[in-house]
Amino acid sequence: MALDLTSNITIFEEGQETLLLFFRTIISNFLWLLGIHGINFFDTLINIQILDNFISENLTYKEFFNLFVLLGGSGAGLSLLLSIFLFSKDKHTTLIGKMSLPFVIFNINEILIFGIPIFMNFSLIIPFILVPIFNFTLSYIFISYTDIILFNDTFLPWTTPALMNIYLSTDGNIIAILFQLFLIIIGSFIYMPFIKSYTRTQSSTVSLEKTARKFDISLEVESRRDIKFQEAQSSLIKSHHKINKIIDEINQDNLTLYYQPKINIQNKTCNEFEALIRIKDKNGIMRGPDFIIDIEDSGLASIIDIWVCKEVKKDLELWAEKDFYPEISINIFPHTLEDKNYINDIISILKGYNICFEIIERRSSLNKNVFENIKLMKQEGFKISLDDLGVGFTNFSILYEIPLSSVKIDRKIIEYTKDKKGFILYKNICELCSDLNYQIILEGIETQDEYDKLVNPKINIIQGWYYSKAIYFDEVYQYSKSF
Repeated sequence: MALDLTSNITIFEEGQETLLLFFRTIISNFLWLLGIHGINFFDTLINIQILDNFISENLTYKEFFNLFVLLGGSGAGLSLLLSIFLFSKDKHTTLIGKMSLPFVIFNINEILIFGIPIFMNFSLIIPFILVPIFNFTLSYIFISYTDIILFNDTFLPWTTPALMNIYLSTDGNIIAILFQLFLIIIGSFIYMPFIKSYTRTQSSTVSLEKTARKFDISLEVESRRDIKFQEAQSSLIKSHHKINKIIDEINQDNLTLYYQPKINIQNKTCNEFEALIRIKDKNGIMRGPDFIIDIEDSGLASIIDIWVCKEVKKDLELWAEKDFYPEISINIFPHTLEDKNYINDIISILKGYNICFEIIERRSSLNKNVFENIKLMKQEGFKISLDDLGVGFTNFSILYEIPLSSVKIDRKIIEYTKDKKGFILYKNICELCSDLNYQIILEGIETQDEYDKLVNPKINIIQGWYYSKAIYFDEVYQYSKSF
């Protein structure tokens, strides 16, 4: 039988107002963990009419809830906010606190809930429920067993700020005001250990700082990251625990670079390699960076880019001692390309070296800042290559707008050539890129049949398992010289 939400479910009867209000306090705050507006959902589903009854003279149970439990919104938002200001070591969390302050004053704290976040945050949901329970219990005992505070019949909306609402409801009773203030302060101390633990070990900016320190990246990340974290917050919420697991893996010295040969089939040489991230798993086996999407969503991508650039520079310096000067291709994340500060750092690290930066064909990320930064890198002597041509947000205007040196045809296009239509597409892409005077890199060639079918006079470079998988630093010099 379908549930009719137009008629509330009656669970508690007259005389059970306290149980209903206690139940409402717990459930409504817990539901925020799931991103559900707790009070609205609870009050829609459950019949709360008996909460209009009086707990004390001129004070209904609903008014009691607003005056002593809902102090700054769900989770006792004012206590949470005060605890953030006093104990948080995380600039992002503090920033969210400052942004939410004008709203929390009026008992609206969605910015806190989704900005920190509380939503899907198993570290902070405990005090988020515990503080309202504490407020409820202590206030209920105080109001029920003393007659120190007398209430008038003034109607106040739930958005009336704390301290002001108790002042107006009690004709300025100083004890009532001090009691409400006491609840806010004690609540902040209940939050304290959870806020300290969360901002020290689990927040998104701590992950960024931890990784930056690990990779010896002395960037002013605090001033550059705020927008990135806002953009990434919803994705980060979903993958929060996964991200922290990835960060732990990275920070255990498990990250390294491998280099995949790029064979120039026109002069039969190998002096170009693509730098590829590899990570060592708990069994000591090297695997590809399957965490890349989560790293990008978390806002940590630029840290990884800077680390790669520094590692490539170290390897180039070692190869130079052998009079070996290969061209190294480096993939750059879209978020890094948007930030001129990061691009300037990359230019500073690699200026003077034979580097080609590969950019991802993602039209949605190619904004004005990206175009300007790409032109800047080109002006500084770096080559620019379009990676994965024909995959994702394909837009051929990119071939005109970006000062490219080369284009890389993705493995997916190779797979299309199994039928006539796909092969025609492949031939025309080659014709187009050749006419535009771009060097063509064919990526993902694995078999002799693919080589024989797809290699033509317009193809300059082959990259794929047909020649070699990615190899470690120590093997690069010998591979190049023996080719």
